[in-house]
Amino acid sequence: MSAPPLSRLMRLAERWRRLVPSRCADETARSQALFVEACGLALDLRREWFDEETIAALVEFAHEQGLARGIAALFAGEPVLGAMSGPALYPALRGEGPAPAVAESLCALGAMETLAARLREDPRSFGLQSVRHLIHVGIGGSLSGPRLIMDFLGPGQGPEVHFLGNADGRSLRALLAAIDPNASLLLIASKSFATAETLANARSLIRALAERRGLSEAEVLRATVAVTSRPERARDFGIGAKAILHLPEAVGGRYSSCSAISFCLMLAHGETAFRALLAGASAMDRHFREAAASANLPVLASLADFWHRSILGSGALCILPYADRLAGLLPFVQQLFMESNGKGVDREGRPLPAPAAPVVFGQVGCDAEHALLQWLAQGLEAVPVEFVAVPPEPGCALDRLRTDHLLAQWSRLAAPSEESAPERRAAGPRPTRLLALKDSSPETLGALIAFYEHRAFAQSLLWGNDAFDQWGVEAGKTLARQIALSRAGQADPPSDPLLREWLQRWP
Repeated sequence: MSAPPLSRLMRLAERWRRLVPSRCADETARSQALFVEACGLALDLRREWFDEETIAALVEFAHEQGLARGIAALFAGEPVLGAMSGPALYPALRGEGPAPAVAESLCALGAMETLAARLREDPRSFGLQSVRHLIHVGIGGSLSGPRLIMDFLGPGQGPEVHFLGNADGRSLRALLAAIDPNASLLLIASKSFATAETLANARSLIRALAERRGLSEAEVLRATVAVTSRPERARDFGIGAKAILHLPEAVGGRYSSCSAISFCLMLAHGETAFRALLAGASAMDRHFREAAASANLPVLASLADFWHRSILGSGALCILPYADRLAGLLPFVQQLFMESNGKGVDREGRPLPAPAAPVVFGQVGCDAEHALLQWLAQGLEAVPVEFVAVPPEPGCALDRLRTDHLLAQWSRLAAPSEESAPERRAAGPRPTRLLALKDSSPETLGALIAFYEHRAFAQSLLWGNDAFDQWGVEAGKTLARQIALSRAGQADPPSDPLLREWLQRWP
């Protein structure tokens, strides 16, 4: 990290720690520069613990860290994290990026639309009477994005969508009880087509469906779609070539929501809704690429994240989406931020000088008020709180009540306490921000998804780490494979004595 801009930020942080109560007492004096709107989203930072001077210092620091160069490399399809890395082509999924990658994505989109039409018009060619249920099997980035999309948009005119992620027999049995086996399409989403949990769930489903339908597993596989960057593995699994949808190798799983990973959206809501999602994400791509840093939604949010984590020292970020349709946002952002940037070394393998990604936690709406808000208001740690709002439906009293609660909590957390009794006195003011969606359309959802994707990428440029690997996850997965081989008598038992003890308890 560059010393002069960082030193300036440290000096500003000391001033803010002294002046927070008085600086936050009257937000009406805060600059309109801390309120930014773009692509159907509005970000209100006027109750944050910074001002225009802080933003200017953060922008200077971001320039020293190569933020502009990194953004340009992202959209040019160049290595984004140094000479040893490859491109990250997730913007090309919605038409933003180098021409070959955009053409590849358009070809994949056409294949999706062709397959969706075949499933609607001729389900019997897939061995089904109709397609009334779609079972999406995936985990991590192959699940969190599609689940967020379906939670947000709700049921469509197409099949009911079910998700299966964790390896859990009870969940599998509950799903099987909720579907018609003769009208159920299975979708296996795995970039590598080697994800242990996903393939185990898929095999269990195929066996169960074959038994219930009185068919062979090969016949059940006729009604199975794969989304992967390794089509040869899907073919070896038994899936027909025309039912394999392409996922580009240069798109990481947690950045793949605008790809065929979200085929469930196209089947449930149609091609128009899917293209609208892409259009909203594309608009945010252009905003991220073109807007000045001080008026750039993902950049401003990432600067706020860096300020709180690395300068003020807050180890957490609380996200409170005040609508049930946003229930999937928290796990989506948790994976984006913590798996992308929960690293201890920079892109050259050197130890980071300070911790990077914060712990992301939260809860939906008014439920959070009966759990998290007490700690946020009166605990001794000042954690930034991000309220995420969807406009109330006109005439809906429940939506109006929910919105009133959001605005009340956002206001009170940021204000100095007026209570005299110690047990009633809040520890505020707390740093808060409000992210408001214009509406509940697929376009706005696309912009929201791209906002968080670009924010995670911008964070990595500020911290200097690689946002597109996840080696910390791999060690445990490797050991799990060794345990499975040991159980099957194909490898020696683990050397860890406590691990061996628990394996004996759970044979």
